[in-house]
Amino acid sequence: MSETERLRFDIYKSPLDDVRVRPAIHYAIERKGLIGTVNPATYQIAQKYVMPTTINGFDPNVQPYEYNPERA
Repeated sequence: MSETERLRFDIYKSPLDDVRVRPAIHYAIERKGLIGTVNPATYQIAQKYVMPTTINGFDPNVQPYEYNPERA
């Protein structure tokens, strides 16, 4: 069985309308700690959003955010 879970945020409302806040959230979340606590231990961490290569804006060089609370 395959399943994808994600959170969606309204980037048009404060504070997420500030482009600096969104990366800070990525840096602040320690994804490995969610596995086995919030989600089943069998889950794997996605490295990036799944986007078809035919979509305008696809960039294969985009790297995932690493956990870095100091940078957040």
